[in-house]
Amino acid sequence: MKKIIMALTAFAALSTSLSALDITTLDGRTYKNVKVTNVLPNSIDIFFTKKDGTEVIKGIRFTNLPESIQKKYNYNPEKAKAFEKSSREYVAKLHKVFEEAHKRNLKLYKEQQKFAKKLDRMKALIYAHRIDGMVHIIRAVGSHDCVARVSIRFPTMRYGRLGKFYIRGLTGPSESRFQAVIYPTGENISLQDGYFPIYDANINRAALGALERLRTKVPETVPTPEVIDYKNPEIVAPPSRTKAVKPAPEAGSK
Repeated sequence: MKKIIMALTAFAALSTSLSALDITTLDGRTYKNVKVTNVLPNSIDIFFTKKDGTEVIKGIRFTNLPESIQKKYNYNPEKAKAFEKSSREYVAKLHKVFEEAHKRNLKLYKEQQKFAKKLDRMKALIYAHRIDGMVHIIRAVGSHDCVARVSIRFPTMRYGRLGKFYIRGLTGPSESRFQAVIYPTGENISLQDGYFPIYDANINRAALGALERLRTKVPETVPTPEVIDYKNPEIVAPPSRTKAVKPAPEAGSK
């Protein structure tokens, strides 16, 4: 029985809210044939149609409504103040969340831009020390890499060997040979058949790997090959061309 009474009460309130009525606010504005679509502790939302056919939903605060309307919709000033306070706190919290998210996104964007510039500089450095030559595969390593001899063509149109390399992203049958461009990574690898500088067939992968090593500051502890100096992973430089200094003669020698 109690549930039936509650249902009838809710239905009556809904019918009252949705029934058309005229409302004149305390500031002198009159709204004809409106329907109350929503009731909040501090205001009501009304729906009406203008003369030009435009449909409008408008909120009106109880403080701008006559006492009869306030009583009709159970306006309580204390509850209205509490509602407005909680609404302000919620909006402030929401603004703070959005502001923090914006700061994080801005920081991430700046970091991405900074990283992109570093990557471009590293790619330019690596590209400057690329090897465009003839690759003679000695053996495949796994399904993607190989150990190979690499030679380049000199202005005399003859090829000169640079040495043996471990090449990532490049493979093929033993004794096969083809022209390729490979890029220094700044790493070395020790295998059973020797110690090799690591090159990569992909410049992006080489640059990303070099930047990651710089970020983690991994020291290079192995001896460097004669072909390229890898002591400092920031600088991929050609071998030194400094001439050997002749030792000074011992005292008393002729």
